[in-house]
Amino acid sequence: MGLKILTEGMVHKVFLAIFLVMTVGASVVFFFEKGQSAEHFETIFDSIWWALVTMTTVGYGDMVPVTIGGRIVGAFIMFSGVALVSMFTATISSIYVARKIREGKGLEKINFEGHIVICGWNEYSEALLESLLSLSNTDNLKIVLINELSEDDINNVMFKHKKLEIKYVRGDFTSENILDLANVREAQTVLVTPDNSTLSTSEPDERTLLTTLTLKAMNPSVKVYAHILNQASKGHLRRANVDDIIIRDEFTGFFLASHVANPGIPQAFSELLNYSVRMNLQRIEIPANKVGNTFGELSDYFKDAGNGILIGITSEREAVKISDVLTSDASSLDQFIERKFAESGINLEDEKGHRVEINPPNSLIIASNDVALIIGENQN
Repeated sequence: MGLKILTEGMVHKVFLAIFLVMTVGASVVFFFEKGQSAEHFETIFDSIWWALVTMTTVGYGDMVPVTIGGRIVGAFIMFSGVALVSMFTATISSIYVARKIREGKGLEKINFEGHIVICGWNEYSEALLESLLSLSNTDNLKIVLINELSEDDINNVMFKHKKLEIKYVRGDFTSENILDLANVREAQTVLVTPDNSTLSTSEPDERTLLTTLTLKAMNPSVKVYAHILNQASKGHLRRANVDDIIIRDEFTGFFLASHVANPGIPQAFSELLNYSVRMNLQRIEIPANKVGNTFGELSDYFKDAGNGILIGITSEREAVKISDVLTSDASSLDQFIERKFAESGINLEDEKGHRVEINPPNSLIIASNDVALIIGENQN
């Protein structure tokens, strides 16, 4: 950032003026003072050193011009140096201040890498930030918020969550320019949520879909998780290559019915998903020496080690497309098969996301990319 500031227009012009006054003044003083003293101004570099010390008002006093011409030039260098050096420091300070003001208003580009971007703001966003802090295994979790909250509201959010390193970009997150300010090309994960901070009349799920398409075009490798309001939007987002989807109130009917038919089950889920209680649901890496063991052996290992109760395993999976199965030479037969599937409305793409197996057979062999799901004691 410092080098970038030094290359900005006004700064490098002032710096150039300082350099010219120093070198020209030093050369003229050397012309007047050379041979006038056996100890001072013996070389041009002595003169440059004297000019630098004089312009920065350090004034060591190790060299002093003795001729009239040298003293006149020295006086010019003194006054010019004070003005130019003051202008130089003031310019740099003003650039820093302007950037901080722009950053506070959400108008400056973020220089984070490997960060989490949260698009949108609603009644669940505060809980989302608290959960990210609780679940994170790092002390410097970097988060960029993109929404249209007021500056005061954003400052309040940052004050409440001081343990998180939060930056802010103000604007419409469906815009590529706004997403670029959040540096999504270097982001690790983007969470797209329904936005209550905007006056836009567009449907929230439509904005989520458009944002997902833009994100995947800008950074195909970024993980995008979408929070949507309507079940009907799920298919569109899958085709937009979203990594996973959270549907609001998807399990409300199940929980209400369970309160009636299976009391205790809703309460058990609330306990498992609450990270402020002692025992909850956790995801734990499987030791390398346990890969190849059975699920039953792994369950015994976690129980004996006191980690908790193993309830299942999960692993990430990539989507399998019909183009991965057909040949790569785009033969007429392959094109015919693909076209017929499309005309029939049949989607042969396996959904991306995580494969989850709850309570699999004890004989299941643990693979290298499997991760354990356990009920264990909260370590936070």
